[in-house]
Amino acid sequence: LLWLEIPSVFFELKIFDPAHFASKFGGGIAKSVGEMTLTSLALAANTALVAFFFREAPRDEIRCPSFFKLPVSVLVTAFIFLMLRGYAAVIRSAVFDSNLRFNDPNLIVPSLELGLMVFSLFAIGFCVVAVAVALTTLIASLLRGTEDTASTKLIPWLVVAGLFVVAAILFDVLQETPLMSTPFRLTFGACILALSLYVYFRRRKRIPPISFFHAVIVLALSVVFFYPLLDEVIREKDRETVAVFAREALRPADAWLKFIVNEALRSFVSDESFDVLLNGSREELERLAFTCWARSTAAQRGYNCSFTFFSPGGEELSRFAIGEQPQEFPRVFSAAMRNGENQVAVHEVGSALQSVKIYFGSMPVIANDQLLGYAAVAVSAARQPLFRGEAPSVFRTTPEENLEYFYRTIMISEFREGRLTSADMFLPLGYKIPAAVQERFRDSLTTSVWHTERIGEKKFETYFVRPEPGIETIVALRMEQPQISSLLFGVVRLVVYYAIVLLVAVILVLAIQWLRGNPYQFTFRDKLLVVLLIVAILPVIVITAFTRSFARERLM
Repeated sequence: LLWLEIPSVFFELKIFDPAHFASKFGGGIAKSVGEMTLTSLALAANTALVAFFFREAPRDEIRCPSFFKLPVSVLVTAFIFLMLRGYAAVIRSAVFDSNLRFNDPNLIVPSLELGLMVFSLFAIGFCVVAVAVALTTLIASLLRGTEDTASTKLIPWLVVAGLFVVAAILFDVLQETPLMSTPFRLTFGACILALSLYVYFRRRKRIPPISFFHAVIVLALSVVFFYPLLDEVIREKDRETVAVFAREALRPADAWLKFIVNEALRSFVSDESFDVLLNGSREELERLAFTCWARSTAAQRGYNCSFTFFSPGGEELSRFAIGEQPQEFPRVFSAAMRNGENQVAVHEVGSALQSVKIYFGSMPVIANDQLLGYAAVAVSAARQPLFRGEAPSVFRTTPEENLEYFYRTIMISEFREGRLTSADMFLPLGYKIPAAVQERFRDSLTTSVWHTERIGEKKFETYFVRPEPGIETIVALRMEQPQISSLLFGVVRLVVYYAIVLLVAVILVLAIQWLRGNPYQFTFRDKLLVVLLIVAILPVIVITAFTRSFARERLM
């Protein structure tokens, strides 16, 4: 159904909009948040059906030839850790292939799209843990011998533990992109083994292995594994965002800004401009420069610029300017009038990170072989904001998200020959690039290095980048490493997500029992627990809703 674009073809909902999330995986089964949710629900339903079909646990020993037992156990163990890597790949796709803000510190209660995505990841993690526990029990049953002594009962589990340790260590060697660390895989194996032993001993006491309590434990374990994987992927995406910003801020932009100047000049020779120059009133003529600016890319990007129109005799007829104006403009314009042809000049002040490039353009405006005057455009841009502009968003004709809206603060500094020359943060006098970074940059082909450094009492993740290979100027972009408070906030937010999912699951189970004609009989203790939960959760929901509404009103 998802391959046939059902139900997204019938319902135009935001959750089916690929602008929030889109993945090529499966040819369409995860091309939006809605499809991702339906796919995870189908996976959870299939896992539950298989579990209920095999709810009678296998016998303590599975009969098969002895020479098959170890190879099959190795293959099943490899499959368990491949499932874990697949889950990590799904989380990575959910972060990199979407614009959902998983780690926004201003968000506690998720939006509908983010909530459904988190629910989908929880559901997939639940399936991974449940299948891993079932397969671990299968391996132990496969390796169990015929003797039923206390020592022989533990031998298969010790063998399983050994297989898990070997698989967790070899994964880094055999997998080019393991997507997680060896300690994480060892922790996963230990938790799966412990849960499998717990289910095994309860089964020996004739307690059914499938129950709502066990499902809650599996879901909690999946949440525990989810958070570190998500945090690692988010940090990786943060680094990639900083690297992209550095590449855009430092790459040459002469061709781009010359294009902006030429495009702005062409707006003076449009039919609308000719109509104003030939037939317009005095007021329309004075507004011409602003009209041309409003239609230009310079206005969309928010660059400092000036648009001016002069009469053939040099009288200023219309002018609009925003931001700081270059002092060299009159000289360039005079040269353009003398030449009587198009001219674009580039003047650079400063160097490297502190450089400012000023682009001047001028051209004669001619209609019906009659010189109507001269158009002149000046655009200036510092190297840092070449592609994001310097004017505030309120003065742009097209809003655009950039690093200023990044949820982590980025601090920029510049070094020459290893010594600090400028910075937008406090750094000790004479601060130098760390020796390890300098050693990496001895190679003239090295253009960028990530390094963790301590400045005062704080740790920073720093991206050192060289604008061009071989030069001595190095720019550093720093992000402060998350504090304990940020990590605790992430854990609290994850607990909130887990509580929401668990509450939905409880309501679903109670509804199914009610439809079967066997409603749950609440005891006094249950009623007291429900009241306590309502008293504890309701104020949080009200405060959160009020805070979001207040923040939205302030932004508007």
